[in-house]
Amino acid sequence: MANLNHNPQRFLRQGHAVNVGGDFRIPRVDLTILQHHARRHEDFYVAIVEPIPLEQDWDHHRALIANFVQDELHYEVRNSFQHPSTVGFFQMKSAMNRDALVLSPPEFYDGVHSVTFVNHDQGPNWRAANYHREGWFMFLDFPLDFIDRHHVHLAVTSFGLLTFWADADRMLGRVFVRAKYRDQDFVLRKIVLFDPLGAGGGGESWTISIFMLQGDFINFPPEEDLPPAGPQPGPDDAADEDPNDGNVWQFGNPRNQGARGILDKIDFLCKAKGIMQTLIQDKPIPAALRMANPFSTLVLPRKYIFDSSPSVGQHEPEWALLPFESNSPPLPERVIEDVLPISVRPPSSPISVAPIALLPPKAPVKKKRWEDHSLQSLQKTKL
Repeated sequence: MANLNHNPQRFLRQGHAVNVGGDFRIPRVDLTILQHHARRHEDFYVAIVEPIPLEQDWDHHRALIANFVQDELHYEVRNSFQHPSTVGFFQMKSAMNRDALVLSPPEFYDGVHSVTFVNHDQGPNWRAANYHREGWFMFLDFPLDFIDRHHVHLAVTSFGLLTFWADADRMLGRVFVRAKYRDQDFVLRKIVLFDPLGAGGGGESWTISIFMLQGDFINFPPEEDLPPAGPQPGPDDAADEDPNDGNVWQFGNPRNQGARGILDKIDFLCKAKGIMQTLIQDKPIPAALRMANPFSTLVLPRKYIFDSSPSVGQHEPEWALLPFESNSPPLPERVIEDVLPISVRPPSSPISVAPIALLPPKAPVKKKRWEDHSLQSLQKTKL
């Protein structure tokens, strides 16, 4: 629904007056078209002006737009009419000229206002209506003289579109219908069928109850199949093992072989991805290829520094226990006197704990030498 407040004053004839009505006047009634209408005004269009001018100036702007279309755009305008929601209707020479204007970008016709051309039935009151549901309904206490296709259609148009009527019902006053509708909230609980000429010309009415039965969303057809990738051999190609694989006439069959090439490639990529993840988990990436980790502080104990240390990138859980032989000449022995913290990058993979704790090497012990006079004094004591 479009919330529009039309001004009827410009469309009244002489002597007419508008009666607003009371507070209980029904604000809205929904009616559904029985069948799709035939298009008979394909040469008409509506002009949408931005910014919207004052309503008393709409007739002036309608004349400016008609002259602009004829003089600047070089299209013949046969006639123009007032419109209740915008500047006006316009009639072109042909539907082809109308479509050319509708597909064109907005035009500035007076240096200030721009105009956009749309189809005659796509003006400001045009909105989308989503009839995506379909279900069964039961009418009770339907007047027997009005149970025919015309009046059943008329009753259903208050909330939806009739798609099937179970007319072979032996229960009097009951009507089963299947209809398309927007939502359950738009289905009326009761409808009143009026006959203005009944009861001797004074009019009469009948109240009919509506009950919703099972219903669900409409089943939409599946999307079109994708064409196969790569060349498409013909059915007489001798080099093709399966002549029906990839043929264009196989696309409509859901069990065809047309999309098998794409599915095979998808399976191959999925398997390759799984193999890559397995390799990454089994053999970690060297630390040089990974992103830098936050620095951590390592305190080295008091010990000797050897020629070199094993490479961190090599995955050797027992590297701390293996002897290391160097071909370079030995370096003078050095001892770290002061222990200072240093920042190092942790290895890419955790290092397994050594089964034997590493102990610092023992300090060398100097043996005391016995002097000659001590030995002589000892021999004298024995004598």
